[in-house]
Amino acid sequence: MGVILHEVAFPSRVPDVLRIAEEIRARTGLEVSVTESSAAERGDIYDVHAQLAFACAVEDRIAVYTLRPGAAADRYKIAFADDSTRPAALAGKPPAPANAAPEAGGPQVVYLKGLWEQELTLLFAAQLALERLGGDSTFPLTDPQRREYDRPFTAAELDERRRKWAVRMKWGRVLWVLLLPVTIPWTLLKWIVIAILPGVWKLGRAAKALLGFRGSPSEPRA
Repeated sequence: MGVILHEVAFPSRVPDVLRIAEEIRARTGLEVSVTESSAAERGDIYDVHAQLAFACAVEDRIAVYTLRPGAAADRYKIAFADDSTRPAALAGKPPAPANAAPEAGGPQVVYLKGLWEQELTLLFAAQLALERLGGDSTFPLTDPQRREYDRPFTAAELDERRRKWAVRMKWGRVLWVLLLPVTIPWTLLKWIVIAILPGVWKLGRAAKALLGFRGSPSEPRA
């Protein structure tokens, strides 16, 4: 199953997950359930980690999480503390902080993770809620998407959306299977053209140069 990942950046600390859920409820009109991860589940990586779902559709959840300041850089340093375990290109170089690791007191990023197969109302509503709370989306929604998702819904309307989405996904999978006899040969052809033919051409040039060198007439002796 595919994963959809959205990022919303904040200039400082991010809102509490309950505040995010409340903002989603205020705009959609639907109750939001929050399941926060335990301290053990968060470990030393996540500052915030929780699951959000509409109370009327708890099976469709999205993950909301932030990284603890310096967490990714710390993991990098631990993983490659011994220089012999580091990639060859990085040998002898000091570990650089990972881009995903926020600095303490600096910009923070909220990550929204959902599944491609699930209906998008909750994911987009959460993204819009974070923007209203002061966040800046890496990939903002279009104006038509904002008109479609930034408004109140009823439980019945959401259920109808989820039903239509499930039908669309079902037919998408059917179409994908039906197109396999076309996509597989096409993919193989592209692989041959991109990966094999240039190699064959280079080998041909090398062989021609080698044979031409060996087959050249000897110079007459003086």
